[in-house]
Amino acid sequence: MAENTKQRFAHLIFKKDVLSWGLYDFANTIFSMNIVSSYFKPWIVDDLGKPGYTFDVTVALSMLCVALLSPALGALSDHGTRKKRFLFLFTISCALSVAGFSFLPASFFVVILLLFGVSNFFYEGSMVFYNSLLYSVAEDDKQARFISGYGVALGYLGAIIGLFAVLPFVEGNLFGMEIPFVVGSGKSGAFLPTAVIFMVLATPLFLFVKERPISKVSQSKPSQPTGVRQSYKALWQSLRDAEKYPGLMRFLVADFFIKNAVNAVILNIGVFCLYVIGLSDTEKTIFLSIVTLAAVIGSFIIGRISVKVSLRKLIIVIAIGWIVSMALFGVANARWQYWVLSAFAGVLLGGVWTVHRPYFAEMIPKNELGKFFGLYSLTGKSAAVIGPLWWALFFWLFQSNGPLGSALASAFSISDVLAIELPYRVAVASLSLLVLAGLLIFLGRGRLNTKPPQIDSAETAQ
Repeated sequence: MAENTKQRFAHLIFKKDVLSWGLYDFANTIFSMNIVSSYFKPWIVDDLGKPGYTFDVTVALSMLCVALLSPALGALSDHGTRKKRFLFLFTISCALSVAGFSFLPASFFVVILLLFGVSNFFYEGSMVFYNSLLYSVAEDDKQARFISGYGVALGYLGAIIGLFAVLPFVEGNLFGMEIPFVVGSGKSGAFLPTAVIFMVLATPLFLFVKERPISKVSQSKPSQPTGVRQSYKALWQSLRDAEKYPGLMRFLVADFFIKNAVNAVILNIGVFCLYVIGLSDTEKTIFLSIVTLAAVIGSFIIGRISVKVSLRKLIIVIAIGWIVSMALFGVANARWQYWVLSAFAGVLLGGVWTVHRPYFAEMIPKNELGKFFGLYSLTGKSAAVIGPLWWALFFWLFQSNGPLGSALASAFSISDVLAIELPYRVAVASLSLLVLAGLLIFLGRGRLNTKPPQIDSAETAQ
């Protein structure tokens, strides 16, 4: 029986609709890695000499817009089969925004920031519809777990390929090998190729994934909002209905704190590589490729483990790993230590997306996936508002002219190198506090009167 299950799952990855769904993860992770994580912030800080908080505030504002609008969009997508339609509009808008600011000179900095914020809004907003399409390619919860892990693995594989694909446009060569008709343009050279790759690889989903209509199997008639006002009423109702699903609210609050830390790491890994580890763009590509490869392996393995092991236990282990790794990132002082820590963090990063999504999906009614994934997006995107600001706050406090940084410089003999690195080290270490808060809430420390979802006991019984 177990062997048949393995064969059934292995066969899934060759299905046209499943592969097309996974390729979208492959495509959008290229955008996240190349634009959000790797090149845009280092470009404005190192090349343009602009303060890093301009990036953090832009991200926070774009994520605030996503948090406010995505629940309504998710609820609207539940009425009929419109998830693919919304996903297409958001995807092409993201790609066109990136292409737009890639042609602008640095003197149009404010417009560039605006277009970057727009691209990030459409990228993040698209995930509401992409996540809710999971059950259009999965027949049941077990398949959904496996396919979710498969999608995450493809996504991080895409990030590796995307990094190498744009490196010639940045450096003018690929590890010394000249590429015909390609001229290096520095960090900004990564922008336009990323937009093109994103759109091309996202296209199979729109061609080959058939969106399933709302399930008619329900004891009560599902709400079918037809306008924005009705959609927000549906969101409010989903908040009230959350108490009907044991453990749902507790998970959402815990997920909020954990995602704060994860998002801050994703947004700032590029500048951390530059100013703390001291990597060149080529070295950074190798470094991030190792992180991403670890995420591929981790998401695939954890996805397979999640079929047999309680998702709740996996979430706890992953959270503890994040606490330890971020604290160690703050104190490491040798390159080899960062390489080891980064591989470990990559496994954890793949685990978060692989485990959290199906854990949430199993607690909600399948005929209202868009509405509840809108609620899920609300907490995740709200975390992406707070996460960058949390990082920026600690960076400001401990920079050389900040309140605590200047005080430390006066009290102790701090080298110029340490003065540059200190705010980055403190900022990344402070993120462990957010994960710890999320873990304690998830374990039941707090005044959320809910109990763990029954799915765990069912899994154990199996």
